Amino acid sequence: MAFDLDDCVELLLNARAEEFPHERWIRLFQLQIWIWYPGAKGHAATHAGRLAAAAILRKLEKEHEWRGLREAGGSRQITLAKLQTLSQSDEYRRIFTEFIASGGGWSRLLFTTPWAYEFDKRVTQ
Repeated sequence: MAFDLDDCVELLLNARAEEFPHERWIRLFQLQIWIWYPGAKGHAATHAGRLAAAAILRKLEKEHEWRGLREAGGSRQITLAKLQTLSQSDEYRRIFTEFIASGGGWSRLLFTTPWAYEFDKRVTQ
């Protein structure tokens, strides 16, 4: 989803409620990047939103209790079965839908969004 400055400001000024968990934090990061790159037509802010959402999803993945993982010596890989389990979480599903699915899914994200290191490099230039 493209960055919408007006919508972001409404949220941050409490003119509307969060539409999904952690939206305020993601939008705040997007606004910060938009301020640094106002001439980038919102592309940098859109990328920032995807990176922030991916970081939150990763945190949720790490916090998720995988049944039998320790006892069975299971892998920490995020398999399709584990993603299916995570998709039952409203928190995970809504963030994923808003930022990852709307951008074409995880595989497209890998090819269209700068990696955190590259993003940081661009921000400091």
